[in-house]
Amino acid sequence: MTKQEANTFLSLAVRASLPAARAILRIYEEGNWELEEKADKTPLTRADREAHDAILSVLEEGTPEVPVLSEEGAHLPFETRRTWERLWVVDPLDGTKEFLSRNGEFTVNVALVDSGVPVLGVVGVPALDTYYLAAGGHGAFRASRAALEAAAGAAPGVADPATDAAAGTADTAGAAPADQGGPTGAAGAGDLLAALRASEEAVELDGEPSAGAADPSSARVVASRSHMNAETEAFIEGLKTRYDAVELVQAGSAVKLCRVAEGGADYYPRLAPTMEWDTAAGDAVVREVGGRVVIAAADGSSEGQALTYNKEDLHNPFFVAVGKGRDI
Repeated sequence: MTKQEANTFLSLAVRASLPAARAILRIYEEGNWELEEKADKTPLTRADREAHDAILSVLEEGTPEVPVLSEEGAHLPFETRRTWERLWVVDPLDGTKEFLSRNGEFTVNVALVDSGVPVLGVVGVPALDTYYLAAGGHGAFRASRAALEAAAGAAPGVADPATDAAAGTADTAGAAPADQGGPTGAAGAGDLLAALRASEEAVELDGEPSAGAADPSSARVVASRSHMNAETEAFIEGLKTRYDAVELVQAGSAVKLCRVAEGGADYYPRLAPTMEWDTAAGDAVVREVGGRVVIAAADGSSEGQALTYNKEDLHNPFFVAVGKGRDI
C-alpha cells in the first residue's frame, strides 16, 4: 500500500468510525437500547444498527468498488466473497455485552483486508475517548477523538448519518472525486499520517512495553471479562512456568488487542470462538507495531501462522496475540 493509498483509506475509515461512535454514545447515554436477541443468541441493540448504518453509508459512497463485510450486514456466500481481493471488515459495535453492562469497553472496528491480510484498521473506544489506528507499513497511533478530527481535517461536528439524513443534510464524511491513486469516490485525505505524527495529542505506537513494564522476567496477560474459560486459565498457568511473575489484566472487546499493541500487555490468548470482524482492525494495529496474532491450539500452543480473513468460514480459529519481542 502506497503512502497516498494509506492516507486515503485511513482517512475514510476514520470518517466512518467517528459518526458511528457518536451514535453509539448517544444511545449509551439515553439508555434506550431496544435490545433484541439474534439467531445465535447474542444481543443486538439500536446502537449496533445505527453504527452499522453510519459506517456503511460512508464506506459505500467513499469506496463503492470495495465490498463491506459487516457483522450486522448481509453475509454473502463464499462463492461470491472469494472473488474479493480487497474488502472492508466491520464490527459496528464490538462488545455489546460490555455496552449493556456499561463498563465502557466496547469498540467500533473498521478494517481494510487485502488478499486475506488486515492491512489497515481503526479501533475506536468511544466511552474512553480513545482511538487506535494503523496503516500497514506507515505507522500506528493512539489519539483522542478531538486529535483525530483535527488531524483528519474534520470539523468537530462530523456528520452523523443516523440523525442528519432525516434532516436532509447528511454529510457522507468525505465523498468527492477520487485522488490520483486513491479509492474511487473517496475524498482527498491530505497527509493524515503526517498530521498525526505532528499532533501533540496523538501518540505513535511502537509496540514497546509501557513505562515501568519492560521487565523480561515478567509478563502481563490480558483476557476477556466475558469469556474467561479453563483453556485460558491453563495458558496463564503455563506462562507462570516461564516467567517469575505473571499479571492478569481484564478487558473487553477489541480493547484487548489494543492493549497488546500499545505495550500494556504481552499476551492475549483467545481460546474461545470469535468472528473475523471482532479481530481484523485490532489485528492490523498489532501487526503494524511488530506484534503477532497467531493461530493456536486449545492449549495455547502455536506454530506461528497468522490469522487470515475472508475465509469460507468467518469464524476465527483460536489464537494468541503476542506483543513485540515476546515468544509464544
